[in-house]
Amino acid sequence: MAKKTAASKTPVFSARKKSGITGHSAISLTKGLAGGRPQALFASKHTRQIIRRHHTLLKKQTALKVQLKAAAKGGAEARRLALQIEQLEKEIEENGGIHEYQKASIAGQSSARGGDTSKLLIQWMQQTWPEQFSDTNTPIKNKFSLLEVGSLSAENECSTCGYFDPIERIDLNSQDPEHIKQQDFMKRPLPKSDAERFDLISLSLVVNYVPDHFERGEMLRRTTQFLKKPAADTKASAFPGLFFVLPAPCVLNSRYFTEARLLEIMTALGYTMQLRKESSKLLYWFFRLTGPPQAKLPTFKRTELNPGSSRNNFSICLK
Repeated sequence: MAKKTAASKTPVFSARKKSGITGHSAISLTKGLAGGRPQALFASKHTRQIIRRHHTLLKKQTALKVQLKAAAKGGAEARRLALQIEQLEKEIEENGGIHEYQKASIAGQSSARGGDTSKLLIQWMQQTWPEQFSDTNTPIKNKFSLLEVGSLSAENECSTCGYFDPIERIDLNSQDPEHIKQQDFMKRPLPKSDAERFDLISLSLVVNYVPDHFERGEMLRRTTQFLKKPAADTKASAFPGLFFVLPAPCVLNSRYFTEARLLEIMTALGYTMQLRKESSKLLYWFFRLTGPPQAKLPTFKRTELNPGSSRNNFSICLK
């Protein structure tokens, strides 16, 4: 929930001829964010400030809630913590809450800023599995099912390339209910058969938004339940697969998390890394599900891996 402002005159969404959406132009989607007027792009610096501030407040609130659970009910400490949580909630709302955060996220990931991470996904598909994925101008006979978690737009590359059908887009706070279902992935009913599972799950800039490190691990574990069962010859196909994106500092500058730890977790879950890219701001991976999760998953606790006062506290844990 993937997922984060001085205005310019550039619209958030650019019109695209390849869109499969009928009756809704890119501009009409943008209007829904601004109460009838086309939403202008937030200035890049202000966008980052909104996203970072929202994440910081959520982390503080989560930490206080953990302390509140441990405090004696009705005691002075519990009352103090409850008041702090209430004050943080008020501050979050005063800063625009989830709505302002998502406007900033949409602006930050707009095509005008080159922020559509699914562009790389499609390039990977074409370059690595050309037998399955031809040029997007050439229709393919067998399309693949896609679940996009934390979806912000029905106009991104994976939605318009023509490779995926059906596509199910979900987000905690959908700003386009016609095309993006409002749903918490962690509460999504488990599929009853392979027909209800997907060939591909996109989890781009979503896990870093989850405030609790164990919930992040549980989200990754849960993806395995929504993907189709791997075929015997897993090398012949890109799927079932997971497109996963994190901000680079979460992996490269954390005292509690590294890429090696991520790969340990993903291997335990039955994933094999196929593709990887590192940019100045993001890390991208394509993982293929090659088997079931280990019968007894190892525990990955929050332990210091990279000491340093300038490092952040991001981590992903499993229990």
